[in-house]
Amino acid sequence: PTWFSDHRLLTVSFGVEDPRFQAGYWKLNKQVLHEERYRRKIEAALKNLEKRRELFSSAVHWWESCKQTLAMVTRRYCWIRRSLEERQCAQLQEELEALYEQLNQGGAFNGEKIANVRSLLREKWLQRAKNFLFRLRGVWKEGEEQCSPQFFSAERKQQERCCFESIRREDGTAVTDLPGMLECATGFYTALFQEKEIDASIKERLLEGVEKAVDDPASLVGPVTGAEIKTALFGLKKGTVPGVDGLPAEFYRTFWDQLEPFLVQVFNEALDSNELVNVSPKCRVLVVDGQIGRDSLRLINVYAPAQRRLRKDFFTVLEPLLMTNKKIILGGDLNVDLSCTKSVGTRKICSLFSNSDLIDSVKQGCGEDKRPTWSNSQGINKRLDYVFLSRSLEVISSSVIPVWFSDHDLVKVVFKGDKVKISEGSRMKLEENWPLIKNALLSPLLYVIYLEPLLEMIRKHKEINGIMIPGSRGQQAKLAAYADDVVLMLDSDMGLLRAIEACNSFGQVTGAKINTTKSKMKYFGIWKTRKETIGGLTLVPGPIKILGVNFAIRGSGHLNWKEKINFLKIKLGRWKNVQLSYSSKIMVVKSDGLSALVFLAYVFPLPPSLRKEVIRSVFTFIWSNKNEYIRRVDMYRKIE
Repeated sequence: PTWFSDHRLLTVSFGVEDPRFQAGYWKLNKQVLHEERYRRKIEAALKNLEKRRELFSSAVHWWESCKQTLAMVTRRYCWIRRSLEERQCAQLQEELEALYEQLNQGGAFNGEKIANVRSLLREKWLQRAKNFLFRLRGVWKEGEEQCSPQFFSAERKQQERCCFESIRREDGTAVTDLPGMLECATGFYTALFQEKEIDASIKERLLEGVEKAVDDPASLVGPVTGAEIKTALFGLKKGTVPGVDGLPAEFYRTFWDQLEPFLVQVFNEALDSNELVNVSPKCRVLVVDGQIGRDSLRLINVYAPAQRRLRKDFFTVLEPLLMTNKKIILGGDLNVDLSCTKSVGTRKICSLFSNSDLIDSVKQGCGEDKRPTWSNSQGINKRLDYVFLSRSLEVISSSVIPVWFSDHDLVKVVFKGDKVKISEGSRMKLEENWPLIKNALLSPLLYVIYLEPLLEMIRKHKEINGIMIPGSRGQQAKLAAYADDVVLMLDSDMGLLRAIEACNSFGQVTGAKINTTKSKMKYFGIWKTRKETIGGLTLVPGPIKILGVNFAIRGSGHLNWKEKINFLKIKLGRWKNVQLSYSSKIMVVKSDGLSALVFLAYVFPLPPSLRKEVIRSVFTFIWSNKNEYIRRVDMYRKIE
């Protein structure tokens, strides 16, 4: 944060346990990046900073000092720049006053010169007013209207109200009074999260299917390269500030040639060392101590409140950097494929779109070939939301977990063998049976790894056969999984029964069990007229919804788009009673309207027959059923 002082070059460093960055937060004015004089100053400063490396014990502390120096040089340059602008404004004002004084004293009227000076003066004051409004974050403000996230949130809360009226017990009776509802919910989750005895034989059988797909994990080890850091930095959105030092992504792009050797040295040293940065005892730091897997995977996000101002720049850049690795080697026990390809031999973890596209391809293939198949969307009553480390360690022993971000102030976990490392001074003590709440930092990733033995058992089961994908050269689609949603695509009743048996065996070890009220099945192909159910699952007579997309016997595209278009009209209709400017209406359309259509467009392209209806709904909302004063071709803009 900015420290106000009469000394223009004074730098003050101070530590607080919970820093709150308010209006004093400094951020680089990106306009100076286009000025040649500023670029020359920064390039000269970087050359001098490179010579000071030997004065610091680590590259991390050296880079922190470099950023402070760069900020100081920038502030100095901007102060001089502002002084020159004020001097120019004063000179123009004096010149204008002199011209009017000359006119008042009976001199010649020089209208062209007066108009020119007034125009220059108006431009400068107008630019200063725009900069002032930008600093106030009032670009979208008109009267009492401010289209901010808080504004959208408040409007949505008024539009949607819901409450629990009753909770149903296991015996089927409903509880309506508040004490009874609390008691029922407490008893349910107490029983759900209670750890039970494990059948050792079933556990061993589950772990048999988990294999390492790469024979040589050492081949994945290597230092972070400049190209990887460049890809991560250049992939950030415009205006993104990786840290709280005020240097945006555009700064790194402008001076990339000079900054590349700095960043390569800093990132590699930070990833190779056991201590990322010196922090206060209140902070919780967890690091990996071994050489397992790729070097860049040896970093776990340090996101304690007292460290956000120190280390956020590393994590903003490292998030895309680390996740570019296609394979993550987890010791010698488990391999997880993070690629988003169309291959069905490995599980899709990151590709939500690929899963839905895969399901649609299988459904179309079954419809064309008239082959019997059915799709099962499973819901799980998860104790996996509350993952016990004693069981996770059986699967992810000697593993390194990649970065996962969260604002929750919880302990961050690093596994090495059967031990969990945690810094001294932490308020939370971690034991092997300590559960991770589902909103914790690593819980989503732990759940994915936790579920992998079940999926591997289903993949390798000889009696569970999937569907051959048309045009895939013999590849078979058996299952698709995204987080806790698992979809099975099978061609026989026996395969379904064996899959349910595998789920039950998995539940005996983990405590998870199939929620038969949420798990649904549907027949496709020549089985589309069947009515019997299998394994207590619910048969869906109409379309089956998987990951928010409806899959029917025929016409799935039109069915989904008609539903989405009606939903779009309802959403835009909720805003009609709110007095909005045109710019705010466009913001509503983009953020609250069209954003809901993007995911569906990846699975089913918008049919040409429905495009006019979408366009008409959008422009009717923008112009409030009045005449359109601007041509639509001028309203469209490129995505930037």
